[in-house]
Amino acid sequence: MPKTTISSKYQITLPARLVREIGLKPGDQLAVELKGLRLILHPRPKDWVSFTAGSMPGYYGKTKEEIDAYLREVRGSWGTYLDDEEGEQSRSS
Repeated sequence: MPKTTISSKYQITLPARLVREIGLKPGDQLAVELKGLRLILHPRPKDWVSFTAGSMPGYYGKTKEEIDAYLREVRGSWGTYLDDEEGEQSRSS
């Protein structure tokens, strides 16, 4: 198992072989997580949109009909406010 030493500035040097294995490059950022007494390093995605795309399948429904029903329900609550606002604008003109 590779090892590293903590410097006086609390810095560590990651073993080059391991860094190459996971494809890290200079300037890449790592997220640090504490689990018990372990520090876990996770490469941070360069593109969060691609990273999170598809991460919540079925959240709004599994079929097009379920998704449409969900959107109708959520957007239905908007109607009252938007209708009132449009009415106020036409009255003030």
